[in-house]
Amino acid sequence: MSAEERQTRAQKFREFVTSKTGRFVIIIAQIDPDALGVAFMLWYILKNLGKDDVVVIYAGPVGHPQNRALINRFGLCQKMKTVSAYKHEDGDILCLVDSSSVSDARIPAFKDIFAKSAPQIVIDHHRGDTFNNGGFYWIEEVGAASTLAVELFQDLGLRLDEDYKWIAITSAVGIYTDTKDLDSASERDLLAYSFISKGVSITPFVKYKLPASHFTNMARALNNLSASGPRAVTGLGFISSSSADDVAIIADYLIRREEYNLVLVWAIIEGVVRLSVRTSGVGLSVDEFLKAHLPEGSSGGKLAPDGHGEGGGSLHLFDGDFWVSPATRPMIEQAVGERMKEIIFKD
Repeated sequence: MSAEERQTRAQKFREFVTSKTGRFVIIIAQIDPDALGVAFMLWYILKNLGKDDVVVIYAGPVGHPQNRALINRFGLCQKMKTVSAYKHEDGDILCLVDSSSVSDARIPAFKDIFAKSAPQIVIDHHRGDTFNNGGFYWIEEVGAASTLAVELFQDLGLRLDEDYKWIAITSAVGIYTDTKDLDSASERDLLAYSFISKGVSITPFVKYKLPASHFTNMARALNNLSASGPRAVTGLGFISSSSADDVAIIADYLIRREEYNLVLVWAIIEGVVRLSVRTSGVGLSVDEFLKAHLPEGSSGGKLAPDGHGEGGGSLHLFDGDFWVSPATRPMIEQAVGERMKEIIFKD
């Protein structure tokens, strides 16, 4: 994108925002550093464009130690609300970040809200829905959604006050983390990271301690691994919501094995089958693979700048714990495992 195109986009954003008079509601589908980075950079931008009524709301657990480190260090729980604490009002301007699907399986609590009011601002780096109701929609396959928010911040000519350096740190951690320690960063990711990370340190948030459960899950994944040719699948069984990020972390780890070009990792978390899929090589589209094998609206994917694919999905298995007991857990795990093998090996 040329400098002129970026300025045009920034001007359109400014005009759109200043034309609105309602409350801006920034929605995080699932907590992770990139989602926090883009959400709070957008929050700061809106505030600096004269919008005082801006709230950030989120769904899902805050389990991963990296997420907890950011949230605890900067008191982010006091700066955002849970989905359950949000009461939709007529005139709310919904802003969806780090997701571009109103049927995102990670945010079922918003299903009724999106049925009444479509997002008017979307900033994301995943392929998703097509929006055409006159809002501001920015969906590009860069390495991190935070990159897009930093670019918008730059193009609007804004500056971060000293009291808001934590937003620079959060955005930098978001870019660094979502581009695999910058290994899969595009030139735009690197430029945005270089700009926003000046004068701040992200070391405490990328060199964090991991709980014992992470290594237990890693061992379980390796023990349960099944492979056929270049494809591999493994399951963690039932895990707690605080370990949910292990699904993606382990998928990232396994796709680095030289003989694999498609990896699927799954786990059962509070009645939902969470899965992460990774591909290597431009010949295999993770987005097309997920859409071909999972129900509509249950998954999403992106193409990283280095050519590998990243995606995931959430499939509701049952509500509550009625069907889960010491006797049924092994059968449920086996049934899910067999279905995942069908998806991977019988394509």
